[in-house]
Amino acid sequence: QKAAIPIVTTNCLIDGLDSSSVTVDDFQVGYKAASYLMDKGHKKIGMIYKDDIVAGHRRWEGFQRAFKEKGLETDRALICGFTDDEEGSHPGYTFTKKILSGPAEKPTAIFYYNDDSAFQAYTAVQELGLSIPEDLSVIGVDNLPASKMTAPPLTTFEHPKFKLGQWAARILIDQVENNLVPCPESLIIQPGFIERESVQDIRSRN
Repeated sequence: QKAAIPIVTTNCLIDGLDSSSVTVDDFQVGYKAASYLMDKGHKKIGMIYKDDIVAGHRRWEGFQRAFKEKGLETDRALICGFTDDEEGSHPGYTFTKKILSGPAEKPTAIFYYNDDSAFQAYTAVQELGLSIPEDLSVIGVDNLPASKMTAPPLTTFEHPKFKLGQWAARILIDQVENNLVPCPESLIIQPGFIERESVQDIRSRN
């Protein structure tokens, strides 16, 4: 940055770095996930997310906004955060078991930070003798190839990695080829939503 070299970050923002960025609208990811679940009749909704990066915080903020607009409050007993260092210890599995086995009222749905942690939840749910989506509705983020192969197929958000890379390269090439003084640009891409079979409509229960 001191050498006036163009910098573009993708997927996340870095506090204190005055650089261009290409990101997914993570606030909308959290907001749309919670809104979709509430539209399906869910009120006791958990969230398991990475809380040491900006993307995780944005999704949590969007999640809370959706609850606020519906006049509901999130249940902190159903919200679990994990760090990058903890990601290898299968937090989706561990926290799902903790939430579903705890003394608090059980959630009917959980929103996961990514597809990988949602896949871990499938194992936890099965070990508890429960099923998806009859006992627990699940939403992930990433739309990994395996998400359409799970049983049931996972409802998730598209994370357009290819598009993020394209736009990051375009910004850098434009600044380098035209000898432009680095001027930070911010491009925010709206997330695509892929509805599959891991969420149950429970409006008839209420």
